[in-house]
Amino acid sequence: MTPTPRKVHFVSLGCPKNLVDGEVMQGMLVREGHELVLDPAQADVLVVNTCSFIDEAKEESIDTILELARYKEEGRASRLIVTGCLAERYGTVLRQSMPEVDVFVGTGNFLELPKLLVADAPKPTYVGAQHVLHEADAPRIQATPFYTSFLKIAEGCNRTCSFCIIPKIRGRQESRSIASLVEEAFSRAERAGYRVVTPRAPERHGPMLNIACVDAPRLVTELEQAGIVVARGGQYPVERLPRVERLEVFLQPVVAFSHSSHPTLPARS
Repeated sequence: MTPTPRKVHFVSLGCPKNLVDGEVMQGMLVREGHELVLDPAQADVLVVNTCSFIDEAKEESIDTILELARYKEEGRASRLIVTGCLAERYGTVLRQSMPEVDVFVGTGNFLELPKLLVADAPKPTYVGAQHVLHEADAPRIQATPFYTSFLKIAEGCNRTCSFCIIPKIRGRQESRSIASLVEEAFSRAERAGYRVVTPRAPERHGPMLNIACVDAPRLVTELEQAGIVVARGGQYPVERLPRVERLEVFLQPVVAFSHSSHPTLPARS
């Protein structure tokens, strides 16, 4: 028997990688026939995709969970699910201190989310596996403006910096294949009506530094061979990106050109 579709209110917090995870989760829910709603008072299920990188992020996540818990107590929602880094890092502990949460789902288990919406008695915590690298054809509900979209290159980190919790939350470093990245970049650029990408590398100093095993020059070459224009120059010239540098690729129009006037950008229908 087909499960009854649920109305889902989804909140995603934290970094762009978490945002992409949230987009994939929402895409999976919609693919299974569920409906996303902006008003938590109208939701059957409430989902918070959390961050726990720094204290302020943990506080924001907990505040958001408690805020949505009120809708469960006073409204129509029957289930509150917490996903993401806070669930991965503290799910077992929070199981005792936050009984208003029905299920905690870690960063490597969120593919289970559609089942947990309709399960009669889901387990309280799903943690252990530390990350998911989605396939190029994974469903995503884009949370950014239509002209800008993140392309997740890699997950995890092999460094053990004392100030950084990422390896403990997201696990060992793993990169997607270049073929998968090119396929998704082309698909998302086509959907948006743009074929221009701007590669950006992380800052070399600060807590968000992450090194991933991806051949940046080869990725750029294959993107261009697929018909995607790679914007060069600016803060991070492609020629200066080393072989192992992580890329954050944004699909966006070239500044100073309108969408319909630039020769490389097809007009949107």
